[in-house]
Amino acid sequence: MFHKLGYSLIKIAFVDDHKMFRHSVCQIINSWENCKVVIESSNGNQLLKEIEIGDRPDLVISDLRMPEMNGFEMINEISVRYPKIKILVCTMFDSTETILQSIKCGAHGYIKKCSDLPQLKTAIFEIIQSGFYFSELETSRVLKNFVNSGEIPIKNEINEEEYIFLKLLATDLTYKEIADKMKATIRHIEYIRSNLFSRFEVKSKIGLVVYALEKGLIV
Repeated sequence: MFHKLGYSLIKIAFVDDHKMFRHSVCQIINSWENCKVVIESSNGNQLLKEIEIGDRPDLVISDLRMPEMNGFEMINEISVRYPKIKILVCTMFDSTETILQSIKCGAHGYIKKCSDLPQLKTAIFEIIQSGFYFSELETSRVLKNFVNSGEIPIKNEINEEEYIFLKLLATDLTYKEIADKMKATIRHIEYIRSNLFSRFEVKSKIGLVVYALEKGLIV
């Protein structure tokens, strides 16, 4: 599976200033097939130095609260300097604002530190395979916040119909119910969805919402 994606081994960097937690999780990750932790760091500055001189990871797993350079600053730096590296946030913070800021800085996934190990494993493989890992609940909660506050302006990259579709996508409505709301056929709604998937090179509802937030189509 990963050979087809260009990965025979997923090289991971783990960043957390809690040494015992970091070591414990890294040992578990190293026991999984196709996974190897190549960098362990206590903060963003140390990670960036390690990337410059060491084995460049495919994925960075990082907390947000760290000394010297916080997680948001680190995510932004990696996104600019190493755009091919994926980033999974693993933190205790789960407010809408925190998730949104992580996405805007360039994060590809988000899980809570108290998540079980199977979820961490799923997040790693999902990001490598499809580019993103956010639960439906997380992405819907983030977008709903902006729908309810009326802070979703239209940008040039999307038209009025696509804007309405994205707005309804943030709710719990099915595609059939979205079609009814827009007074359109389900086939037309699928056409809008497919167009957006193709244009923004995403493969899922979550990917579409995250891309829209990350690129400022909805702010």
